[in-house]
Amino acid sequence: MTSLSIRAAVIIAGFVSTAFAQRLSDSDIEAAMKRGAETSGKRLWDEIKKKQQFRINRAGFGDPIEKKITVLKAPDRIALEAANAKRQMRRLTIEEVKAHFPLGVVEVLVEANCYNNLYAGSLPAWGPEGGVHLVLKVGQQVIQPSEERTGRSDAISILPQEHGFVTAQGNVVTYTPLYRSAIYERASQRAWFTFPEPPDTSERITVVVISGSGKIKEKELDASVFRL
Repeated sequence: MTSLSIRAAVIIAGFVSTAFAQRLSDSDIEAAMKRGAETSGKRLWDEIKKKQQFRINRAGFGDPIEKKITVLKAPDRIALEAANAKRQMRRLTIEEVKAHFPLGVVEVLVEANCYNNLYAGSLPAWGPEGGVHLVLKVGQQVIQPSEERTGRSDAISILPQEHGFVTAQGNVVTYTPLYRSAIYERASQRAWFTFPEPPDTSERITVVVISGSGKIKEKELDASVFRL
């Protein structure tokens, strides 16, 4: 993206943020803060995922990488910050939220999961390391993110085992590893994308996830998922 494009994106995001902030009243902000203060960040995040996480595709034959997205709107981010402030014994005010939160944007988390180590080489193309990208399609309009950043990567392996075979030639014994397996394993990469709130011109919005190699996965969602 050129410096001119970056400045334009910042200006557009600023205009949208101002408009959205006018719609998000002090009572709305206070309700979001109360929601966060009454629970833990982990429990709140679990509640958000139940309603606002969507699977783009399952891992399967031909595509071993599962893709999911989670949509965070302004009240969600305020609630999460309030929960974090409570954990840190820190006071959060409505004025701080207005001053420091970009209220006019929607954040989308792209999560790529691999459940079989044999296919782990396909994972980076759907993560930030491999240049994963996300756009929103509203009718014929393609909305590019105004910002993107790397999310958390992690891996889980329960009772991993390595499989191979042993050969012997005289007194020399050689072990050749073939593959690893586990009762359960998962490797994940995540990337965040920030968008201005989509325009009220359509009831459906298509999420398009693009891998670093140009492969595309799409999911059509109700537009209300992205709006206050």
